Amino acid sequence: MSLFLEGINQINENHYFGPTEFLQYCKDINFKPKGTTAQYISLDFYEKLPKELKENEAMVLRMGGGQKTNFVLFKTDNSLKNFFLDDGSIFSNLEPRTFMPKVEMRELIPYYLMPTRSETTFVNFALSTGVFHKALGLDGNTKITMPATGKSTFTFDVKVHSSIDHVFQHNSGQVEIDGIFLGQKNGEDCLFVLEAKNKDSNTTLSKHKLVYPILSIGNSVPLDIKIVPVYMKSIEHKEFFEFKIAECFYEDPRTELKGIDELKVVEKNIFRVPKINL
Repeated sequence: MSLFLEGINQINENHYFGPTEFLQYCKDINFKPKGTTAQYISLDFYEKLPKELKENEAMVLRMGGGQKTNFVLFKTDNSLKNFFLDDGSIFSNLEPRTFMPKVEMRELIPYYLMPTRSETTFVNFALSTGVFHKALGLDGNTKITMPATGKSTFTFDVKVHSSIDHVFQHNSGQVEIDGIFLGQKNGEDCLFVLEAKNKDSNTTLSKHKLVYPILSIGNSVPLDIKIVPVYMKSIEHKEFFEFKIAECFYEDPRTELKGIDELKVVEKNIFRVPKINL
């Protein structure tokens, strides 16, 4: 059974359906979920979208709701793929560059001792080696502490798409933040909000994975600090670690709320850090 087809058929003249409570929606259409709510309505990759969403150029987003999780369906003005960052479009024409760490190799030994490496490990490695400094063009005297990371419940307004005027409220819903750190670029204080992936199995990423964290913390960030979204894909090879890093731009939500699809890549790099033999 196509889970979202009924909701798609009910999309109104304003191009959206909902927000509506997920489990009640399932009950109404006689659909019995076999997993968690998140696996149905928290879809991060284009590859994972069900057929009915792709065929109808529609997207689903989680909208919080506390214990009763809500979701919204909306049409993307025949531009569903523009709602995603695509590794091929971003990085395919770039020549990878070898990057030699800016610290003594012995300081990196702990990273090489781990048999498996998490997203957080790769983020810290990129910071420790100076990869982020180089990729983001940070000022030479910028000192970065380890990034803050975590997840919590947040309430914020969100505009799901540039073609839809309605402003939705994401109400008391969980948002995960892979990393935030402060740095200076061109003499300006910037808060970098990071979304990190460390495998090559999926080659797309929904833009809401960067926009939701920005909206979650945006109103708490001092106005004189610029908010900069960053997407990082790390891939481990036999001879090196590869970091694909895309600096993005999203209009400051503290002054103007824009559609999620309006997040754009403005700078991109691929760096390879050679492995060491212990």
